[in-house]
Amino acid sequence: MAGACPSALNLPADVLLDLGSLFRPRPSEIEDEHLVDRTSLWTWASLPAVCKKWRDVFLGSPAHWSYIVLPVNHVHPRRIFARAQGAPLDVYIEVVDNMTIDEEQRLADGLSLLEEYSQQLRLFCLRNNGTQPIRKALLTWIFEILDRPLPQLSHLYFHDGLPPPWQRATALTRDIALQAPALRSMSTRGYHRLNWTHKTADAPELRNLRLGFLNFHHMRGALAYLPHLRSVDIDLGEGQLAQGVSWIPTPRSLVWPSLQEITLRCHPSDVVVFWEALDIPRLVEAELIIRHMSPFIAHAELQTSLSTALALFLPNRTNDPDLLMHDALTLTCPEDEATVVFQWSTGGTDVHALDAIHDDIEGFTAKPRSTSIAMDLVVVPGALDLQRTYFDNLRSLCFDLDDIKGRIMATFMLDYVRSWSSVQLLRIHGHDTAEYILAVLTAVADSCFFDLGQLVIGKGGRSGDSYFLAMY
Repeated sequence: MAGACPSALNLPADVLLDLGSLFRPRPSEIEDEHLVDRTSLWTWASLPAVCKKWRDVFLGSPAHWSYIVLPVNHVHPRRIFARAQGAPLDVYIEVVDNMTIDEEQRLADGLSLLEEYSQQLRLFCLRNNGTQPIRKALLTWIFEILDRPLPQLSHLYFHDGLPPPWQRATALTRDIALQAPALRSMSTRGYHRLNWTHKTADAPELRNLRLGFLNFHHMRGALAYLPHLRSVDIDLGEGQLAQGVSWIPTPRSLVWPSLQEITLRCHPSDVVVFWEALDIPRLVEAELIIRHMSPFIAHAELQTSLSTALALFLPNRTNDPDLLMHDALTLTCPEDEATVVFQWSTGGTDVHALDAIHDDIEGFTAKPRSTSIAMDLVVVPGALDLQRTYFDNLRSLCFDLDDIKGRIMATFMLDYVRSWSSVQLLRIHGHDTAEYILAVLTAVADSCFFDLGQLVIGKGGRSGDSYFLAMY
């Protein structure tokens, strides 16, 4: 260790501690699948060796040592825990394939010590970056820690691997007490599921929940009533009903009165059961990501199940006087010209261009933009039985037609365009299709667009050409 501190390094203690924090793992890193930067960890652990002043500052700051990555190979875990003293602990556990015997032993030693400090846990993150399940001996240590009272735990991330599709609906369940009254964020996925019940659970402050490969069976526990839950992301896999699950949730059995946004990833065959099980506020921002490929369900059944699922979110097909009418609509074509993405809202007046996202695993999806019963869906036009009266109150309309043959969309539009007499704002954006769409609309404009006050046409090609046309 160096002796006197050079003047260039003679910084105030608070500045030094801010500098040291740059090399610690951050909570935002736990959501990605990259390993914690080992170079940064080495730098973080070596800061006290720069000079005497730095040593005094860093060794005298328990908070500096409260970020712990297991297995550690730069400072003995017992020394780190001792330096942290009573500070809240943020613990990251990383498991990879082909761990050496020495690495597994160091991880086991660290977990053994962590049991003694479990009441100081503020963040607990288990992340399996390998392709194989975590060894049973290591999981035993981890579950014993989670079964203890965790009064300061606010974030729990349990990702123990990525099982193949045929194991997701039948993954092992491990009951835990989860006595964590301060828990605000929880994310689980993998070979094991954390299952907790009303009798043992104590997580009244849970705000954000992400459940990967959730089995219907696990909705009977503490999930049934989460009074402060605001955001939830649930993955039901590739069709649970088709796999003969042992239990199906009953209608309105999941009571989440404070929910503001929900993301549901599933095959359309599971949508109805799950959605009817929800007891949530009416004004919820929702995103439905359709898994259109399943090893358990014939692709020919997709259109039927998709049509049934969409019926939950389209306006009621009756003469109900309380029928919710659309006042904004966005239609977007992704690369697959047989697919159309719809977005509608019942309370907004603004329309924005909607970019479709193609994901090889998830299928097509798009981000929701309204705050009232909204759903961005990937639909086959033929699966919809839209009535023209759905659009009687439509005031704004947007077409985003990049790289799509406009004739397909135009043909679809003609079935409904005569119901759009109240449209005041019309936006069209595309490449060579914009002119075609405009021609179709112009042909019927006299009889359809009585109230049109603004027309915006944007054209952007590879050369960057564009133009703007407005009518007032």
